[in-house]
Amino acid sequence: MKTKNIIRTLLMAAFLLSGANNVKAGDIWEGSQNSGSIILTKEQLKDAKLGTKLEFYIGNTNQWFWQIDFKINDSVNPDFKDFPNDGKWGATWALQTRNDLIVDGHLDIVFGDNTADYISNYGSLTVNLNGIEITKITLVNEAEGPTYSVIVGETENGQISVAPETDVAAGTTVTITATPNEGYKISTITVTGADETNVEVSGSGNTRTFVMPEQNVTVSATFVEIETVEATIDSSTGFATFCSDKALDFTGINTLEAYYAKTVEDGNVYLLRVSGAIAAGTGLVIKGETTKIPVADNGEELSGNLMIGVATDTKVHASNIYVLTVKNDVAVFAQTGANAATVAAGHAYLRVPVAQARTRTIGIGGEGTTGIDNTFIDNCEQGEMVIYNLGGQRVKNAAKGLFIINGKKKILK
Repeated sequence: MKTKNIIRTLLMAAFLLSGANNVKAGDIWEGSQNSGSIILTKEQLKDAKLGTKLEFYIGNTNQWFWQIDFKINDSVNPDFKDFPNDGKWGATWALQTRNDLIVDGHLDIVFGDNTADYISNYGSLTVNLNGIEITKITLVNEAEGPTYSVIVGETENGQISVAPETDVAAGTTVTITATPNEGYKISTITVTGADETNVEVSGSGNTRTFVMPEQNVTVSATFVEIETVEATIDSSTGFATFCSDKALDFTGINTLEAYYAKTVEDGNVYLLRVSGAIAAGTGLVIKGETTKIPVADNGEELSGNLMIGVATDTKVHASNIYVLTVKNDVAVFAQTGANAATVAAGHAYLRVPVAQARTRTIGIGGEGTTGIDNTFIDNCEQGEMVIYNLGGQRVKNAAKGLFIINGKKKILK
């Protein structure tokens, strides 16, 4: 396309009455100039689009003669391109002695097709003055309609941010991001309109959204201290049982591992690692260091869990009920039988099907389930080893399961 035709389609000036209120506006130039040129860079015009209005605020004009014309500075071809003078839109002469075009102290032009794209990619807009004083130039995207602002209220124990925050059109989805301080969590997020009505907030956790109404709004948030329950491990083996009367969230806990008992086979209880939130009253086997676990609003019920948690000191005795104990420096579950055992409040015991309650002790085993020692011994020469089972009895041969071999815990497959 020829340069002349490009310029004709790039910029059309329409001289309008004063603009509407509540539109996206920004001052892009201020000063006092009545001759020479004002160059508006592509950075200043980056928000321009079809329908964008430039408001030229007028200080004074020569009553008998003044003119203003517009040119595009093409960075590809540095020569100035005159704004096309086609009689209807004009530029250089159309504005002579036309004081009636100045309304409320400013003269307006509107960008035509592709103007913003052209300026953004190739150059700037030059405004030439003669006998007319310009004091300010404002860019207004009137085509976008009314826009509003989101005010972020002050918070304690955390921060919130919103996007977008300014020049927000009604119907726009606004995202709220909450960042609690360490040890705190978001409690409530409230969005209130300028008329003091509440705006519906969607989502959960630290990210929420709302739809912008036709008014300014204020976003408020409260943060509360995270409640925790201490999971205590005081055994040299690093194992303990545990139960809480509150739902707990194990997400991100790396100083302690929590498990539930899924099945008992070959004298070993097989454990599955817990992740995420679990329901109140869940019996667990824990391993690691004493750790504070955050309280959750609710949690998952662990189907088929053989660990039974107790909220108060509880006496238990039956052939299929086992309590955690230490034997030969190894954590095992010992059968209660006729000998009653007391399970302390906040702990748990193991209850297995009667058909599986065949041994006095049940070891903690299962390939890759507990991480106690994931060492597997293949093709070992049994005669060279001192082997104990989890009942503390020395054996000549080790089958599958957990054993004490030469003083170290080993899992044999």
